Amino acid sequence: MKALTLLLLAGLLTGCAGGQKPFRQVQLCLADAADTARFIEVMQSVSESHHMEYHDVSTTSQKQLVTLKQAPGYPVLNISAHDEAGVGWGAGNLRLSAYDMTVGFSEGTNPVAAHAFAEDVIRRLSAKWTVYEVPSTRGALPRCGK
Repeated sequence: MKALTLLLLAGLLTGCAGGQKPFRQVQLCLADAADTARFIEVMQSVSESHHMEYHDVSTTSQKQLVTLKQAPGYPVLNISAHDEAGVGWGAGNLRLSAYDMTVGFSEGTNPVAAHAFAEDVIRRLSAKWTVYEVPSTRGALPRCGK
């Protein structure tokens, strides 16, 4: 049961929709809690401008991890959004660090729109933070050290 729950939580953090592996994943380092709030605002704004349904299951994820005795020593961020076609993103810091964020993108049933959407999100994030590509051969690894 623990393994299944952790896999489900990990899937939510990587932008997977319907079991899809993210077609692209990026990572960025945030400075502090205020910077995390700015990141959330950017992602909410992007979601709204692309008519996506936004979800924040950070509290639920944190509680599940505490129950499983797997909680990290920092608040877990677990947010995502998707449109009717399944195009979307998932972002979070599970298994990284408090201010280490990864964003994964899902294609849903519209790869062309998904790739254009990912470019728009990465452009917006890059205007505020340094964005690193996560190699498709592995997931995000701790990068920020906080």
